[in-house]
Amino acid sequence: MDFKRRSKEYFSKQASFKILPARFYDSLEYSFFSGGKRVRPKCIELVGGSLEIASKKLFPIAFAIELVHTYSLVHDDLPSMDDDTYRREKLTHHKKYGEASAVLAGDALLTLAFQVLAENYSGNILKALVQELSHCSGVHGMVGGQVLDCLTKDRSLEIFESIHYLKTAKLFEFSFVSPGIVKGLSDFERFELKSVGKNLGLLFQLQDDLFDEDKKDERVEENILSIVSKSELNKMIDTKKNEIEQSFEKLRSLKKKDRLIEFIDVVFKRTH
Repeated sequence: MDFKRRSKEYFSKQASFKILPARFYDSLEYSFFSGGKRVRPKCIELVGGSLEIASKKLFPIAFAIELVHTYSLVHDDLPSMDDDTYRREKLTHHKKYGEASAVLAGDALLTLAFQVLAENYSGNILKALVQELSHCSGVHGMVGGQVLDCLTKDRSLEIFESIHYLKTAKLFEFSFVSPGIVKGLSDFERFELKSVGKNLGLLFQLQDDLFDEDKKDERVEENILSIVSKSELNKMIDTKKNEIEQSFEKLRSLKKKDRLIEFIDVVFKRTH
């Protein structure tokens, strides 16, 4: 897919609007290319490959979801949110460029995601992609999860599950269903793809809570291990893996899914 090269080309196009300071465009690339696993674009690449979709048709949705994800991290690090100084061993956006730049950069990344979709798709495909991305990233998805995360301190298991689903798993849903939209799959198959994405996102977040077990800081109540045992958490992870496998059995359109299944196994084995 040559994700990095094509992403840089898109940022270069935006920088052609030279009335804005070059430092602002530098700040966008600073956050976007700051590292990270690119798990969501990888999911799009693998699902699309299983559906035999050309990579040039997959790049725009992969780029769009990573733009949304990056915007969420830039805003999440702000003093009014998590107030983090470092991310991936680099200064967070607001620590390097200032709070105003961080707010505006997040806004720019989010809106660029929808611009990318509009420039590369049309008709019912574009409509469906915009509907899914806005739903997964807005109050019914990531933003809603962030609201619960920021404003809810006394957390039940239901609250934890809602935060995990909205804040993390909804973007994974988009990563799995968007290639199905581009391919023109049936509503049933799109539903099953979303189910795989949802459960993989939940599995991923539960694993992160397990990895964060030893972080004894002021945000310890934000870890699901504050209310469930480690063995219970591992059982929850195993359940999500089983549900993913059940959905795969129903997906007849995935012709070449070995690499996708292998990738999910690798994610699962992070804790096994």
